[in-house]
Amino acid sequence: MPPAGSLPIYAAIATVFAACITASIAFLGIIISKENKTSEFRQEWINELRNDISSFLATANIIRRFVSWGARNLSEEKKSGAITDFVAPKHAELSEVRHKIRLRLNPKEDDHIELIGSIESIVDLLMPGKPLGAAQGLYFDQFQAAVVASSQVILKEEWQRVKRGEPWFYRLKWSALTLVVLTLLAAVIVLIGQL
Repeated sequence: MPPAGSLPIYAAIATVFAACITASIAFLGIIISKENKTSEFRQEWINELRNDISSFLATANIIRRFVSWGARNLSEEKKSGAITDFVAPKHAELSEVRHKIRLRLNPKEDDHIELIGSIESIVDLLMPGKPLGAAQGLYFDQFQAAVVASSQVILKEEWQRVKRGEPWFYRLKWSALTLVVLTLLAAVIVLIGQL
């Protein structure tokens, strides 16, 4: 049994200990809330990138098919009108989506650089006035496959980051857990010492 005069000290220590636990829980709540918001933004980024890549590839395929079809089936006179009426707006759409994708990517990460390069290669193949024969069609297919493969790697990495959490949150979570366990162990040791 503790000495009679030490009870106020234990009460003060318990009060400070309880306040520290309350403050820690509040701090962790704020951190978790921020982490959840960051994860929401990252998930939105993933979805928007996926949609933009899909739009880019769909528009590129429309241009490719129309140009190939037009080269075989339209007279030179009709080709000019078709380019003005159909292909030019599709090129503008392709350019807009291309820039959206580029703005979402980090030009310093290898996977992102690879994706940007494949996208630029497709855009180069589809430039107005360039012939789109069988050889160019094969290149197009290769670049399209590279866009899909690169984007899948990027999207998977980002999804893993969403699941795992931001690196600083991951470290903080384990540090907080360690601190709680050590605090509980210290409390148990103090209580055992009082018996």
